[in-house]
Amino acid sequence: MAGLVRAVGIAALLSLLGLSGCADPPWTMAQSPKAIDLRWYPDLTSGAAADQVAQLHCAHAGRRAVLASNRRDGSVETATWRCE
Repeated sequence: MAGLVRAVGIAALLSLLGLSGCADPPWTMAQSPKAIDLRWYPDLTSGAAADQVAQLHCAHAGRRAVLASNRRDGSVETATWRCE
């Protein structure tokens, strides 16, 4: 019985890890009602898609997203939007 419980626990953990890796980019690195930080691979995801995520985030507070900073480091792009 203990082996079965352990196997089920391991399967559940692997399942959760698999789901977290399936999230579509851009990925949220930090968020608050005042801002959102996103990360994505520009070869796979457009800056417009990242901006749309930021706009949706800020719209929840009745605001619009304004790009505050943008940085590309190798194959990764990160940006911060302020909700104004």
